[in-house]
Formats: sequence, C-alpha cells, structure tokens
Amino acid sequence: MKLRSFLPILLTALFVLPAAAQDNPKEDIDFVSKASDIFRGRHYEYHLDSHDLKNSPDWTPGEGEPPLTIAQAVKIARGNFGLFVDDARGWEVSSLRLTSTSKHKWYYYVTVSCMKPVCATDDSPRGFHLLIKLDGTVMQPVVLPAAKPEKK
Repeated sequence: MKLRSFLPILLTALFVLPAAAQDNPKEDIDFVSKASDIFRGRHYEYHLDSHDLKNSPDWTPGEGEPPLTIAQAVKIARGNFGLFVDDARGWEVSSLRLTSTSKHKWYYYVTVSCMKPVCATDDSPRGFHLLIKLDGTVMQPVVLPAAKPEKK
C-alpha cells in the first residue's frame, strides 16, 4: 500500500525535475566576467555571463568584419556616455578592444577619457568604461556608492 501511494509522486518527480532543470539558465553558464570602475564618486560594476550574450550575434575573427563595426561602436559609446556624466564635453573614446568570451561571443570594451581641460577634475582621473555587445546593446552597470577612503 505504501509503495502504491508513493509511485505517483516518484513518477511525477522523474518527469518534472529534468524539465525544470532545462529551464534553469544558470545550468548553462559557461563563463562569468566581472569588471568594476570608480568614476566621479560612484562605483560601477559589470557582471557578464553567457546568458547576457545569448542573443548577441556570433563572430569569428577569421570570417570577416564583426557584425558591429568599430565606427558603430564608437558612435554608440559617445551616445551612451552622456548617461553617466552631466557634461560630456571634452570626453572622447580613447581605446576600444574586442574581447572574446567563449563560443564565438564577443563584446567591445570601450574606454572614454577626458581629452581636454574642460572635463578635467580630481575625481575622474581615469576614463570610464562601456561594454557594448555586437548587437549594439550597451551593458548596463550596477551603480553603487563609492567606498569612502579610510582615514589614517
């Protein structure tokens, strides 16, 4: 009798649990990348894993130009940098690199730096980084308050 009442539960578990495991996106993660930056009193963190690039086009360097050209990436970076500063005058893209993750997934790691005195301040000595997927989407960082320096 006890086996008979337990059998439907066991059969349900055998069919439902494997299906549920297939719907769990964390099961398929094959890479995780983190980047962080402190810029003008704020801490920016990027968390990137294979699911973030799932819908971004594949690209293999030996097969031609990337789906998103360098010129397009620069234009996107310029257009989005203004979301992070009140005044974007004097800031220019200073470096841009294609970064591979895995399985033919790539993104641009773009640095925007102050190139003129109009934007120079003590609280932004380095550039700001943007991550741009090959579909043109800008990865949105998590913005945290910057840690206060320890008093000595």
